[in-house]
Parts: sequence; C-alpha cells; structure tokens
Amino acid sequence: MIHAGLYYSPNSLKAKVCCDGRQKIYEYVTAKNIPFKKTGKIIVATDESQLDQLQSLYDSGRLNEVPLEFLSKEKVNSLEEEIKCETAIFSSESGVISVPEYLAALEEDIKKTGYVVLASEFKQAKKSKGQFELTLNTSDKINCTYLINASGLHTEDVANRIEEIDLPKIKKVMYAKGHYYLYKKKNPFKHLIYPLPNSNGHGIHAGMDIDNNLRFGPNAKWVDSIDYSFNENTLQEFCNSIKSYWINFDPSCLIPDYTGIRSKIVAEGEGGQDFEILGSGDHGLENLIHLQGIDSPGLTSSLSIAAEVIKKLGIH
Repeated sequence: MIHAGLYYSPNSLKAKVCCDGRQKIYEYVTAKNIPFKKTGKIIVATDESQLDQLQSLYDSGRLNEVPLEFLSKEKVNSLEEEIKCETAIFSSESGVISVPEYLAALEEDIKKTGYVVLASEFKQAKKSKGQFELTLNTSDKINCTYLINASGLHTEDVANRIEEIDLPKIKKVMYAKGHYYLYKKKNPFKHLIYPLPNSNGHGIHAGMDIDNNLRFGPNAKWVDSIDYSFNENTLQEFCNSIKSYWINFDPSCLIPDYTGIRSKIVAEGEGGQDFEILGSGDHGLENLIHLQGIDSPGLTSSLSIAAEVIKKLGIH
C-alpha cells in the first residue's frame, strides 16, 4: 500500500518522509517498470457521529499538503455503488505496488554498486580504530565504517548487542499483530476503502494487491512474542467492521490469509507513534544509526528514510 500522508501529525517525521517517500517511490517504480496502480483511497464516515473526526483527518492531511477532497454520499455512490456512508474523503495519491518486485529491484541496485547482500544472522558488534567489527552466526567477521540498525522487530535486541552503545534512548520494542482475510469473490471496488482510524491504526480496510485480489485488514492486537499463527476467532471483529461500510458484504467469503507484526514503541491504545532515527548524539557511537518505531507507512517512506539516514551520517 502506498499512503498519501494524511494520517500523521503535521511537522512529524512520519508526515515528512511519507509525503516525500510517496513521490520518490512512484518515480522509482515508474523508472523500473514495476507494476503499480494509483487507485486512490476513499475514507468513509458511516454515520453523523463520525463527521467531526473526518473533518479533523481532512484538516491534518491538508496541513501535510496532501491532495484531498470531500465527497458527498451521492458522489461516493457514483464511484463505489456498494459503499454506504454519510460523507467521505478522497485521497488521489494512494495506491498499490508490487512489493516483491520493488524489493528485488532495490537488492539489484545494491549489488550493482559492488556491495554484498547477506542473509546471515547478526551476533554482536564492537567499535575498534574507527571501524565496526560485526560477528555473524557463521563466525565470520565484517568490518565497516557505517552501521545502520534497521532490524524492525529486533531493533532493541540488536542495539543491546552493540558494545559501548548508550541505551537510555533505545526504546523497548512491542509487537502489534494484525490479521488479514482474503475475499474469495470478485473484487467489486475500484478504490481502496478505509473506515476512520482508531487508536491502534487505520482500521480494518478493503485493500487490493496488484492482481486485484481483495483483502481486509489489519486488526491490531499487542502480543508478547513474535507469533504468526492465525487466530480465526478474529472473524466476527472483521465482519462487524466490514459490514459497517459495505452494503453487499458476504461473511461466508472471508478466508484466513496471513498475519503480520508491526514494531511498536508505544503501548496498546496510546495512539500513533512517530518514526525515530537516532544518531551519535543520541547513543554515543559515531557512524551508527538506530531506527526505531518504523511501522506503517514504512514501505511508502522507505526511500525517504534512506535519504534521512544518509543526511544524518553526513555522506554526500
């Protein structure tokens, strides 16, 4: 999913890198001939009690300079006849890309520069004579000038394996698990369909992949460990959410698909978190970058986050 940037607090790092990253990623996939669709997103208010929240979301998005427009109930029905709502916001810049092809292209670009892509497990690191010495699970050692901890769910654990790092600003990683259901009938939607966000995320929305397969999710539940098993007791939660905005929803067509886990640095129910990119002034080690709290919209923001890392390292 490519996010436009309307959900994030103005002047936050998330807002900055999402809006910039969205432009960068569309340019990149276009240049690389990677499949994408700028579908647009419709965010719906299903009753009058949600109108103030929808207005606040619109105001926040406009402060982030995201192109948005209000849609009447009649306009929504002309675009998506199976959606029920009082009113909605349309985000024209939202879309989907082929994520596997995007990642493969990035890896190929890395290899073309002469660097090596490894699939080895990191064990520990220490700094000696201006270089980082990394020990891998193969007992091999790698020396490097720059070290970037972008290990997602494992950022806290990796930081604890780096000698002489100052830990006070390294935050505890919590796990937010989300489920996705596949819909086995033909996708009737031309746009991404989103309810209003809640304190734990963007809500259970209707999304599609590049092949137009319809999926719903994610929900969000903080868990104590990394466990990708699928809990089918989530079905009723999904049905209740989906039927609030889809007139012809058939619950019997939902099929358990997959789960994912997001890296969180705030507790459940505490609301949104910002991305954090820590440099030597935060942890005491020159040429080490520690990224934490990189959840959604991490994919959209990825190229812009990379630019921020390069800037913080002073690389030209």
